[in-house]
Amino acid sequence: MKIALLDFDDVLFNTAAFSLESRSVFINSGVSEKEYDEFHQQMREDLKKQNKVYHREDHIALFARKFPEADHVSLRKNLSALNKNMSRFVYADTHDFLKMLLQNGWRRVILTFGNDDWQRQKIGFSGVVELVDDVVVSADPSKVEA
Repeated sequence: MKIALLDFDDVLFNTAAFSLESRSVFINSGVSEKEYDEFHQQMREDLKKQNKVYHREDHIALFARKFPEADHVSLRKNLSALNKNMSRFVYADTHDFLKMLLQNGWRRVILTFGNDDWQRQKIGFSGVVELVDDVVVSADPSKVEA
């Protein structure tokens, strides 16, 4: 059996565009770009020091503690809307590519790094989960230990 191991972020999904849109949602909840960017950079550094991986819910919780004055109802509403429209960040050729693999006898497996729950949520919201046979999430950034 032929198996195609595919990464999700930046291969099937435009993570950079999604991240920019996510950034806008956080900023639009009532903080400046500078405040948000400094917060986000510190959050990433802290995660790295703690040997932890990103999860959107942790991001929201940290943001709420740092910026209690932000509009958290609006933030959650707009992040939910972003999730519902996440398929727009899937690269245009992804669906055809995955269908071609299936038609040619390939088993399609996404092998990705990150928080298991968050990665599966992103893949699910994007709609790509419907086009693959399996999803494997590794806590090892090299994906060797998956």
